[in-house]
Amino acid sequence: MHEHATVKEWLAAAEAACGDPLECARWIKEANGRGEHLLAISMAGRALKKHEAGREPESLAPLRQQFALALARAGATAEALAVLECLEKTTQPDAETLGLLGRIHKDLSGAAGAEEERRRMLEKAVTFYSAGFQLAGDTYCGINAAALSALLGRREQATALVRRVIEQLPDEEDYWSLATLAEAHLILGEVETARATYRRAAVTGSARRGDLASTRRQCRTLCHALHGRIDLLDDCFPSLTVAVFAGHRSDLPGRKKPRLPEEAIPSLRERILRWLSENAIVGVYSSAAAGADILFLECAREAGIETHVVLPFLRDGFIGTSVADAGSDWVRRFNDVLAAADSVDVVEDHTPQQCEAALQFSTRLLTARAAAMARACEAPLRALAVWDGQPAAGPGGTAESVAMWEQAGIAVDVLHPLNPQRDGPHKPGATAGGRPFASIYAAKPDGVNSEVVAMLGMSVLGYENLPDAGFITLDRDVLGALADRMAAMDWFPARQGGCGDYVFFCQSIAMAGGAALEMMRVLVEGVRASSLDLSFSMCLHVAPMQVVVNPLLNHYAHEGRAAVKLREWTSRLVPGMVHASERFADLAALERAPGFSCTYAGTLDPRGADFGFRLYRLHNAGARTR
Repeated sequence: MHEHATVKEWLAAAEAACGDPLECARWIKEANGRGEHLLAISMAGRALKKHEAGREPESLAPLRQQFALALARAGATAEALAVLECLEKTTQPDAETLGLLGRIHKDLSGAAGAEEERRRMLEKAVTFYSAGFQLAGDTYCGINAAALSALLGRREQATALVRRVIEQLPDEEDYWSLATLAEAHLILGEVETARATYRRAAVTGSARRGDLASTRRQCRTLCHALHGRIDLLDDCFPSLTVAVFAGHRSDLPGRKKPRLPEEAIPSLRERILRWLSENAIVGVYSSAAAGADILFLECAREAGIETHVVLPFLRDGFIGTSVADAGSDWVRRFNDVLAAADSVDVVEDHTPQQCEAALQFSTRLLTARAAAMARACEAPLRALAVWDGQPAAGPGGTAESVAMWEQAGIAVDVLHPLNPQRDGPHKPGATAGGRPFASIYAAKPDGVNSEVVAMLGMSVLGYENLPDAGFITLDRDVLGALADRMAAMDWFPARQGGCGDYVFFCQSIAMAGGAALEMMRVLVEGVRASSLDLSFSMCLHVAPMQVVVNPLLNHYAHEGRAAVKLREWTSRLVPGMVHASERFADLAALERAPGFSCTYAGTLDPRGADFGFRLYRLHNAGARTR
């Protein structure tokens, strides 16, 4: 399947090939390889239900292995361990199962609180990895057994394993063979040989940012443990930088004071290209308004750099507000940069009556997207503004972007649209303008306000099957306990919904995330105590919403399509966990929301949509799930 196919197309092809358990396992393995663990869980669940009756356990082993891997990567470590332990008891051991058991116990060691428990889990991981290597000569199992042995201080055991791994490695220049060989030399203490091999691996895997980041993390861990310097081999890996951009629109006819006239474009193009080259930029995030935005995206594409576009609303509406008035040539260039982009993210799937919140929120979101890419690459994030230094003329202006970047601690460079002598780093505290991105705006003449809010969707799974007495127990013992706990929180949200589906609203991402984890804890305990056949799923999201007075309920209400989507997502998630949209996860990271962190879980099955929904799992800060 083509790697750029939509999730809908890819899933349809996978479903068509799932008549045979082995073929089905191959597709689930590909889903795991893509990082689409929720899709893998969904596919594995359907396939096992279809195939497990009347088949020998061995025939379903690959299917269960991939199911366990998907669960582990989605954060459901206990569930994954249960699948693998059952598999271990009912089938002959193989390297795949043993390697997965090693990986699970390695994850459990990271989540352990006490040092004694951490070492015990690491020792179990070494046992499983070593058994997998002994059984089949699997070099993945072998190098992991060696690395963990080294971290446990068992140098002789690590050395013996590494020498056997080197003997088993194929004589190939593929990325993973070179990365494994480099790690082996590092464990042996052959630092300069490891350095040369890591550099060869980095060249071979130059387009594999995620793999490079994973290899670099493992390298740094071993360097710190074995040689006392975490940065000992950092120079083996390419220096990469991610960029976020904002800039002025092109001058419209009749503008009295030039800001970005057509004659300034050639000089600006040269300066943008030079900045991209000097800073080793590998990916850029920008909007696509006529003027500096489109010019920046064109320069990045010319330089062979990934381009990612975030629009506040649908293409036609955005063209009408931010492109068409500059002329037909800018419309053509807009269409060209969108067609060439590696991704296009649309904040609103319609053009809202009140655009202010969407315009400002999209700038905030593209910064969060850029920061997420930088974290994935373990690369620095820089911001570039084509800005004349003056206050913003309207919502979402360049001055507001610079203020927000400064507030987030992001290094900012400025290119003056008319005077190259004023190019250079932005000086902190020099931002013109007021507080950036206020979430609530002055009332419009029609009484409608726009507001950016965090949303928490909650579904009661099994609600429709409760007997009459069950509803009383649910309200009294489970929801009642939750209401009592929420009353004691600093955060008490507005509520929409009922009959098993709820949506809560909050202006703070940090409060919404922390509250969701605490609410899920209370609900799980309440259901366990009540013995009800129920479970709960939760999903967090953030979006601009309209704040209106509902004439039937006679109170303020948040209305918008984002809440409708959230309800649909929440009802289809793995129960007992708190999930979040990619948008929520990225913004939580950008804002350094305390108390929780987010781990990518995969794409939710799209059900008729062209694209699935990328979701993350929330867990308490300090808990490691990967």
